[in-house]
Amino acid sequence: MAFGIDKSRTTVIFVTREYMEKVNAGRSTNDYCCMEFHYAMDRQTPERVIACVIDEDMANKDTWDGEFRIRWCGIPLLVPMHSEVEPTNAEIAELARRIRETIAQHQL
Repeated sequence: MAFGIDKSRTTVIFVTREYMEKVNAGRSTNDYCCMEFHYAMDRQTPERVIACVIDEDMANKDTWDGEFRIRWCGIPLLVPMHSEVEPTNAEIAELARRIRETIAQHQL
């Protein structure tokens, strides 16, 4: 996990309420979601992190709380992907576009 984050020019975090709650539970829980989130946020700059919002109730950043909210310095790049059953082709295309755009802006 660490090697992949270190070698990446961007990180996509799939935002769900459950993921936020795991992050907010703290590093002492030995939860991989929590460890992955903190490592990515420590290693990447905020403009290189993409929040892909899966849960519709998480689409508004004002509903985020705790450590999860604090760690998003500045305005995160939000990509909504909260269709009823599975992502639409348009949502997938938008996420791919944002990933390519972020990578292009942050060449190694």
